[in-house]
Order: sequence, then structure tokens, then C-alpha cells
Amino acid sequence: MKRLFVAIDISSEARQRALEYTTELAGSFPKLKVRWVSPEKLHLTLKFLRNTKEESAGPLTAALSAIAARQHQFQISLTGTGTFPDNAGSRVLWLGVANIDELQKIASEIEAECLKLGFESEHRNFNPHLTIARIREPRSAGELAAKHLSNNFEAAAFKVRELALYESRLLPSGPIYNKIGVFPLTAS
Repeated sequence: MKRLFVAIDISSEARQRALEYTTELAGSFPKLKVRWVSPEKLHLTLKFLRNTKEESAGPLTAALSAIAARQHQFQISLTGTGTFPDNAGSRVLWLGVANIDELQKIASEIEAECLKLGFESEHRNFNPHLTIARIREPRSAGELAAKHLSNNFEAAAFKVRELALYESRLLPSGPIYNKIGVFPLTAS
């Protein structure tokens, strides 16, 4: 069994902007127990597949390849800030995504194909975001969440050129992501 997810990688420029933002924010709250997402792990998750049997990999790869072949490359932007949940007990800090019509279309197609392949349905509405931090002690991080929500993250636009399939392994030191498939958006 492999723990898999489908994602979009962000551009180097967007990755750098996110790093500058998180470095400044983390510097303002050095004593809080927060796991900041390292720049190389930043991605936009389209579908989390959970534990996947080895025999599902072939049909999944074929489905992702077909979906990507039907899609044009398109531009999105990282902009805005948010938390999950949206109240005082925030556990996740994230950056928002603008220009999401194409992203939502692809996520819907991935969801439909995954259902056909026997994967679990996603029970939450698709809410594209870039997770930048996980708060270990939410009760003591109210000021951090408030500062993050009051910040204005300046838009970082980039072109989406491909889908990626990742394997995620959970370790005590944090997750390790291994890219196991790339599916270029090739519609003309």
C-alpha cells in the first residue's frame, strides 16, 4: 500500500515568495510550536487518495494521463491568507489561490475518474490552498493566526503545466514526498 495524492507543483518564484513570507512570519513567533512546510514540499493538492493498493497504480496513471492530455496549460495565482478551521483554534495556515476555474475543472475530473476506480469520495468541497504551516498547540497560537489573517500576501502568478502523482511517507520528523508520476497538460 502506498499513500498517494495528486497535486500541482508551484513555480520557483511562487515557492520563493512563500518562503520569504513564512520566514518573516516564523521570525515573529519563534517560541511557538509550529511545523513550517519546507519550500520543496509546497504543492496544491487536487486529490488525496489515501492508502492505495499497488494494482491500482496502472489504472490511476492511465486516468491521470488522459485527464492531463485533455487540459490546456493555464495560469493561477497564490494570493490571500487563511486558516483551518476558521476560528480561534486554527491548526493550519494557508495561502489562497485565485483564477481557479480550470483548477476546479481538473479537480472534478480527477474526482470522477477516481470514483470509477474505486477510490473514496471526497466529502469536503474542493478548496484550493497552499498549506504553509501546521500549528501543534492551537490554543497558544491565536496571535500568529490573527497576524497571518491580517497580512496581505502579494499575488504570485504562475503557469500550471502538469499534474503530479506523489507518494507520501509519514515519519516522526514530518512527511516525505516522492514524485512518482508527471502528466503534462498537452491540449492545444
